[in-house]
Amino acid sequence: MLTHEWYYLLSDCAAGFNTSVAVYTDQFKIVRQYPAHLQSPPKIIRDSLIACMEEVKDQPDQLHLFSNIHYQHFFVYPLFSRKNNGLFIAFGPVLLGTVGRKQLEKVFIQNQWDEQYEEAVMRYYQQLPIVLTTQVKAMEKLLNVVLTSIRDNTLEENAGRDRFQSLENRQDFHQLFLEGNGKALEAFQMDERFCSIISNDPVRTEKNKVIVFIAELSQLTVEAGVPEEQVISLGDFYTNYLESEEQLSVIKQLKTAVMKSFLECVRDYRESRLKSPIVDRAQRYITQNLTEPISLSSIAEELQVHPNYLSTVFAKEMGNSISQFINYERIKKAKELLSITSYTLMEISILLGYNSQSYFTRVFKKIVGIGPREFRNYFYTSSESSS
Repeated sequence: MLTHEWYYLLSDCAAGFNTSVAVYTDQFKIVRQYPAHLQSPPKIIRDSLIACMEEVKDQPDQLHLFSNIHYQHFFVYPLFSRKNNGLFIAFGPVLLGTVGRKQLEKVFIQNQWDEQYEEAVMRYYQQLPIVLTTQVKAMEKLLNVVLTSIRDNTLEENAGRDRFQSLENRQDFHQLFLEGNGKALEAFQMDERFCSIISNDPVRTEKNKVIVFIAELSQLTVEAGVPEEQVISLGDFYTNYLESEEQLSVIKQLKTAVMKSFLECVRDYRESRLKSPIVDRAQRYITQNLTEPISLSSIAEELQVHPNYLSTVFAKEMGNSISQFINYERIKKAKELLSITSYTLMEISILLGYNSQSYFTRVFKKIVGIGPREFRNYFYTSSESSS
């Protein structure tokens, strides 16, 4: 049987990917399922899953993606060792769109299923998560990274379960995050132990934790309405950087940066739909004048309003001060300059209105999670290499 830590891993994956995860024996009996409240697949559905397990039982320790005529998409991971003779881990299924009664009726006719199972199957389909095709691909990539990294390691006993101790349950955190509520960040900072995917390699352990967390936040951010392309780009940025980094201290610091970035995405999206004209004008003025000296008084003068009024309205609607917004936008521009130009750090800091390179570096690392030099080392693309 699997160790307790394997089961903790699977529980975290179920929460992170918002899907069912089940463990089957070599006799295809379910021994564990997450989340526990989900309805197990009816027998006629389970038979198709068993057929897939049969197909890959001779290809252990590999992740296999299946899509069937029942509109389901799922992953199977056969796990074999001296301790685990013939276990299968199933992730999913998920749907790529709503499956209605008429579609299920066609499935029943095509497979000559007994109509008495129709209601049970309908209830089962109604609980399955609906995702985008790109999310399935992202899920495959992340599962491969996590499962491959722990495949040849012995999971160790973990004295304390990494859980959100400050929240009644994970759903509370999800709700705060979807609202763009800053309390989600406070809760995270109070208890960063969001999952417990461990291996013999401490660096790999921290990477696994962050990868699952990225997947969880990506799912929530899409649910909040943020454009999928933007979410995927942000997730890829952190995942790619993560896999290139080997310093444990840097990886640990990256957790909070990931949380802040995804939360900021949700906030920006929500606020873009609620902004008053004066806040919208202030933001546009800031983004158009990042290379110029900008202050609360200069913006207020441009908009012909009192500085105190502008400061109050901006902070109320945006949840942060004008100076913080200016820093966020300047660092966003700095990331672009670091990636596609050969400007020195000093030149960039001066160009973006910072008094010194050291102050620019401190602000950059606080917002992005890594220093500007490390960012450039990984993401810089010269004109020669791109030609």
